[in-house]
Amino acid sequence: ALPPDHEPFHKAVVNKPMSQDEPEDEPKDEPEDGHEDERNERRKEFKAFSAEDAVYGKSVHALRMNGGPAFAMKDLHSGDFLGKLKDEAKAERRNYQDSILSQKEFVHKLYTSSNKQEKEVRDEFVKILKCLHNGSSPDQDSTSKEFLEIFEESFGKNGNGFNFARHIDEYVDDILSQGKTFPLSYAPLNNQEREVIDRFDLKFNKKDEFVKVIENIINETPSTDLDPASKMFKKTFEDDKEGFNLRYKEKYVDYWLYKYGLEKRGMEIDTFLILPEEKLVIEMETKSIKEGNNFAGKIKEASKQLENFRNFLTATQRDILSEDWQFVKVIALPLIENIFSTENQLKMKEKKLDICEYCKNYVLDKRNLDEIHKWIERIRKTVPEKFEVDHEYRNLAQRTMTFSALKQKFDEASFSLAKNRERNAECMIGKNTGLTSEKLEAENKSGDAICSEQTFILWRMDQLAALKDNHPRVFLVGEYGTGKTYVLKAKAQEIAKSMEGVLYLSLGAADRYKSKCDGPDIKKSILEICDEIDFKTFPNVKVQGFKDIYDEFIDDGGKLSSISDCGKLRDTVILGHIINKEENRGKHIFIDEFPVIKGIQDILISDGEIGGRHIWIACRPDMSEDNMNEAIEELEKDPYCFKSHKLRENVRNTVNIFKFSETHIPGFRGLPSEPSSHSVSGNAPVVVKSPDRRKASPAVRLVLEKYFKDPKEPVVVLCKESTAITKLHEELKSDGDRNILMYDPYIPSDVAEQEQCLKQYIQNPEGLLLTTVELFSGMQARNVITIDVGRLDGNAELRTTTFLVFITTERYMIDLYMANLDQELSRKLQRVDIDS
Repeated sequence: ALPPDHEPFHKAVVNKPMSQDEPEDEPKDEPEDGHEDERNERRKEFKAFSAEDAVYGKSVHALRMNGGPAFAMKDLHSGDFLGKLKDEAKAERRNYQDSILSQKEFVHKLYTSSNKQEKEVRDEFVKILKCLHNGSSPDQDSTSKEFLEIFEESFGKNGNGFNFARHIDEYVDDILSQGKTFPLSYAPLNNQEREVIDRFDLKFNKKDEFVKVIENIINETPSTDLDPASKMFKKTFEDDKEGFNLRYKEKYVDYWLYKYGLEKRGMEIDTFLILPEEKLVIEMETKSIKEGNNFAGKIKEASKQLENFRNFLTATQRDILSEDWQFVKVIALPLIENIFSTENQLKMKEKKLDICEYCKNYVLDKRNLDEIHKWIERIRKTVPEKFEVDHEYRNLAQRTMTFSALKQKFDEASFSLAKNRERNAECMIGKNTGLTSEKLEAENKSGDAICSEQTFILWRMDQLAALKDNHPRVFLVGEYGTGKTYVLKAKAQEIAKSMEGVLYLSLGAADRYKSKCDGPDIKKSILEICDEIDFKTFPNVKVQGFKDIYDEFIDDGGKLSSISDCGKLRDTVILGHIINKEENRGKHIFIDEFPVIKGIQDILISDGEIGGRHIWIACRPDMSEDNMNEAIEELEKDPYCFKSHKLRENVRNTVNIFKFSETHIPGFRGLPSEPSSHSVSGNAPVVVKSPDRRKASPAVRLVLEKYFKDPKEPVVVLCKESTAITKLHEELKSDGDRNILMYDPYIPSDVAEQEQCLKQYIQNPEGLLLTTVELFSGMQARNVITIDVGRLDGNAELRTTTFLVFITTERYMIDLYMANLDQELSRKLQRVDIDS
């Protein structure tokens, strides 16, 4: 979800004027593509989505700040509680209808093939059903046998899905009724429908009036003095009156009232909070109305919605909540600064909206929402008694989550960052751009791609400042997950669209090559292959990883006297040679993951005639803050004239992954301001203790069985050494239907085939990708399993966007003493080791 303080988004979308809000006397330019109305509708929808999202995010943040147990859920819908019961009730009604139609065909054949009369048949069928109900065996003649077969086909063996106490006579009468059809509305209310009626307190007090309406219509008698509900029912029945059998008038009314009652129960609340120590249930309805609009009408509408939802909650949860529980109704107006300003109070008076002093405490505008933790604390203090967190709270929270999970159309946006970004993008621009390769498109005449609507889905303030900087020499520095590669690629693609030449150098795994500089041993990292994919639609962009750079350097006659000379990468001998080649001097240069800050001067010292080309460099800080600032100051001076941008906000890792790294990685720098800028908490990383690092496959199997049951779920498995990858692949490749891909070009095999398979996996990730930490350097993945990677250094853990499982041995458990240890799996692995 977008963080509620996401200023670029807020300014560009939430406060961006719609065409319908503009003054009528102001001239409007006709949109060239004819889709302006469509875009405005999407923007309106997104504005509403964002307002609800912001209120929910602020509320959850406030609950964390205040401490204590609490439950929060966004978009709680009454249909969540209805869905499963309603589906089962509909299926039971269809079973009844199917059975009646089948029995009608059977009876028609029976009449034509025998001399039995209707009363005789009726008595025989009733007798069969009563025998079945009493557990005795009916006479098994051919008639009874066929009747029972049809009955059991619909209601199961012994009629477990049939209400014998209510429906024996009705069922037989329905079979023998005239006509070959039997609409769903003729079936009696079944057990599931009655449970729904009771559970959700559906009202049937209009039944007699509606039955009278049916009689009058069929008998062509005028109906007078009808109330609105009766008029609505009359209009519905007019469509069904053709061939209607008056015998079913009450059943028709029952079914109509049941369906109408369910529709009336179809409501949602935007933010749902439970405070168990105070036994408070807080329901918040968010309205995205802005200053100057008809907020009075929206407040009235919200008030009615909250009252209806409270009635619904009390009706549905009364069986698990004691009388100590209180329900608090709140209206949130995040786009209005001060709802009770003098001007706004006058507007409310004009609309005859009178809010008493007590109720004003529960209408929250932007000022209140910015400090909602104070409001929640005040509400908590209004409840003098503190309660123990007991089974009532657990039952309510579990019931809420369970019923939500039973929905047929389950919204994944609450659980996955990728899905959330796709949803945001879909609302804003009608399509989603994915997570790994956001493309910026020029949507205005100036061709300024940075101002396109997609920009505001992804970029944070510090990233956006760098993107909008047209300075030719820019230096980006930031820790893991701050968006260095995103910014660099976006700028490179923006320039490439103008068809100018671009040289994009990816050095994500440069350090790895220090010990592998004898030519044939240098292979491509996964990041380098990804870069090729990201720029494949730009023929004017030349993408090179370190292997390409090294090969070109050697082909041009460059020499490294010994393996130790590979350290001259730090003196930038190879890089300086490539960048300053004649064929590259006119190209814009982008260097990702430059190894060290202090080497930048050496590659540019001979770049005298810089002209108008861009030279953008990104790297992680490799020194203390003071030394880094000193190095950057030198770069900003003449003759280098760089402009530096520090990216400080981690937007890759969920809060729990970041905190795990901050706690357990020795010397972890972290961010200077807050634990994480991410707005999603995510799953807590899991640690699994394995007794033997040489036996990784049992641990991986157990982790996959417990945490990644779906074989299509993409999971990256990282090992420290190539030998471990090979052995693991050999032991897992025959397991079930899960796709398992190994990428390690240092293992003797067809490297080109490995690269091709990897490209397919990157563009359509399903199943396991087994590789080493070094080869995965610079990348990110939703799910990561690390296997005995030694002491944590961030290079493996902070590649994870959502869920991390850390498999390690006793040797490194001392570093993880505060981690979330999965004791169940650890014990299972101990038993496996003993058995083997």
